[in-house]
Amino acid sequence: MIAIRESHRWPIIFGMASVFLMASVALARVDATILAGGSYTTEPLRCQYPNGNPSHCAFEVFWKESGAQTWNESPEITPTGDGYLSYTITPFATVGTYTVKAQCKPYGANNPFYVCGTVTVVDVLRVMFLWGYQGDDAGFNTERPKIQPIIDKLVGLGYTVYEDGATYNQSNLDVAFTQNEIAAHPKQIIIHWNTTLADWTKYMTAGVVGVLWASHGYMEPYPGCPDNQLLDFESRVWTAAAAHPETTGSKVFVRDWKDKIPDGRHLLFLVMHACGTGGIGGYQYYRDHPWEYTDAATVARVSALYNPVPGYDGLNKFTVFNVFSGNCGYLKTYDGASYFGFGDVDIDGVKNSIK
Repeated sequence: MIAIRESHRWPIIFGMASVFLMASVALARVDATILAGGSYTTEPLRCQYPNGNPSHCAFEVFWKESGAQTWNESPEITPTGDGYLSYTITPFATVGTYTVKAQCKPYGANNPFYVCGTVTVVDVLRVMFLWGYQGDDAGFNTERPKIQPIIDKLVGLGYTVYEDGATYNQSNLDVAFTQNEIAAHPKQIIIHWNTTLADWTKYMTAGVVGVLWASHGYMEPYPGCPDNQLLDFESRVWTAAAAHPETTGSKVFVRDWKDKIPDGRHLLFLVMHACGTGGIGGYQYYRDHPWEYTDAATVARVSALYNPVPGYDGLNKFTVFNVFSGNCGYLKTYDGASYFGFGDVDIDGVKNSIK
């Protein structure tokens, strides 16, 4: 199982007249992505009275797939003394997304449910190292050794490497997505030095548990947005043209990534190595020229509505990739410039996020 703990403030009292469910530590919720046939273990739990005394009453754990009508349930679980108990659900045989929750006895309105976590069950786990548009910095030899410590950690955990290499050989990657290869190697590393929009769309499925993205990037209003959103800036990154990482492909905005990594989906790490992924205010040139890399049609709309066109301090809203902070064990974005090469990436931090 690959599990990422999400921070919450616990305990929360679920019924002052009765008892409440308490997790053993402050990092209580555990969301996980697991392979089909795997198991999921809740955080250690116990029931407790509102005055802080532990209760010897039982609790149960419930789980069901999204869209299902009926909850599966555990036997009653009764910790003794001050002890906590976890419950392991096994196996999750069917691919899908499951909610896991628990409830103290007596079961009813006075003791609402406590959500233990979301479990995403997949037939393949993938960690992605993806390069989009690189411009004049397109290259292979200088960057490959820098990510090797992360790759070595994953290989030691049973992952198999698939890489297009310096010739951008797509067939080296396509084989990973065949059913026979998935069955033989359900834990995969995809290293793609020339990622197009079609590639990105194909890759960002439920089985992705880690992403290191590298490209040019910036912020601008979403193309085609309503007039009242023309002063709302959103981070975006560039994919590449097929077989030409030195050439721009398509812009992919925060909202597009959020469609692929919704709430309840968690990654070991997300590194967005591109300018503007954490904002543009941290780099003076970008702050002084916020519209420089904006779609021409958007600039024309803004110019027709505002005279003068607002500068950085006149913008309304900034949406950056930090919106994924609740989805990741490790997140890195860049407020202002990022630089070619990974000298500004904490390789050990990424590696250590992999459990």
